[in-house]
Amino acid sequence: MSVDLTPYFASYKALVHIVDGVFHKVKEEFPKEVFCREKCSDCCYALFDLTLVEAVYLNHEFGKKFSGDEKNQILAKADKTDRALVKLKREAYKKVKAGADQLEIVAQMSQERIFVQGNPYPTLNMDRIYSQLQLISAQMLKGIQSSENA
Repeated sequence: MSVDLTPYFASYKALVHIVDGVFHKVKEEFPKEVFCREKCSDCCYALFDLTLVEAVYLNHEFGKKFSGDEKNQILAKADKTDRALVKLKREAYKKVKAGADQLEIVAQMSQERIFVQGNPYPTLNMDRIYSQLQLISAQMLKGIQSSENA
């Protein structure tokens, strides 16, 4: 059974368009701090969570763009990174269980670098954006569940 994700992707892309507009405004107001340019990948090395709609959309677009050896190489690199993150989290969990100070563990983890570190710069409060992403994700999940029951 196939689920039509088009309406959820449309909502997601509309939100992305709004966020892009805000980003460009911040970039104009803080040119010394935000110096993004074509083929810049500084943000690509940040660690953050994805909502359901973001993950499904990225997977959809990834599948359209990449195939064969190129796709396999990218997935292998992503798998290696994921294993490193799991190891980091597992070690932190073991330390907490052994009675180590949680604040100290968090401080140590913040010094770990799985990705290349970029420079911080002004950005926007993401709470409203995450709320919208979670709403779209919940609507998408409800649509998937209702199509399974049909």
